[in-house]
Amino acid sequence: MKWTHKALIQRIFSILPYGEKLNYFAQKHITHNLPLSYEAFKKNYEAKVLTTSKIIKRYSNTDEYHTKRYFEFGAGWDLLTPIGLRKVLGLGALYVVDVREIIKAELIKDTLSKYALILQEKTSITPSKSDIKQFLADTLGIHYSLQDASNTSFAESSIDYIGSYAVLEHIPILSIKAILKECYKILNGGGGGVIIFQIDYQDHYAYFDSSISVYNFLQFSQQQWKRYNSALHYQNRLRHSDYRAMILEAGFKILEETPYYPTPQQEEILRTLPIHEDFKHYTFDDLKILGSNFVLTK
Repeated sequence: MKWTHKALIQRIFSILPYGEKLNYFAQKHITHNLPLSYEAFKKNYEAKVLTTSKIIKRYSNTDEYHTKRYFEFGAGWDLLTPIGLRKVLGLGALYVVDVREIIKAELIKDTLSKYALILQEKTSITPSKSDIKQFLADTLGIHYSLQDASNTSFAESSIDYIGSYAVLEHIPILSIKAILKECYKILNGGGGGVIIFQIDYQDHYAYFDSSISVYNFLQFSQQQWKRYNSALHYQNRLRHSDYRAMILEAGFKILEETPYYPTPQQEEILRTLPIHEDFKHYTFDDLKILGSNFVLTK
């Protein structure tokens, strides 16, 4: 699908009363992005769940993970990460928040069935469609709620681990700053508390349209980009230096910082791309970074 067509469709969906449901229908029945294929699911499991588990073990001062509390914002349709962390680490309580309720019982069922294969479980539990949130709480210790991640109901220093995966790039800069402030408040800094942020700096339309590069959106001004930037597929286009500056401004200590760099071919595309003046203040080395993993503490 051409990226401009997808942008138009999602812009239309974003202004319709049932746009979220239409978007889900399109991803399931037209683009077939949902549910994830087994290969895509396993790749996400390795990149998110296994990576996060290793980081938590590296910095945590305990192996009694059943006493620990995990918080994630923007966990998506299928809760792949919190369910995986529950299974791999046995975390005691996991709190997942979204601004809109988008979890689906059929996708949770798919997640559980795929984990049964990956982890070679002998039995697989099946969620109830009638009350999926109650099932998650009772069976997996996952508490799903609608909350603004910048203003949660959690007490100061009450959360041991915080995770966010390919979410921050979809949030406006002022909201990111507010979320970082809230994360700093609720993180338990004295007990080995850590935050894992995985951020994707690429133009997400390039995942659907191979005719454009991962740097495509750097050609447009802020005003021009508005026509392609719907609420359902918002991209803030921030670069690595922006996130790093906000993280330090919020008071965090960076334990690990792992940027992802382009191939020589991608780098050459960026060199020849007509970068808009709005991005001319960034260095080339900053613009070229495709994404990063940040590990933070107080």
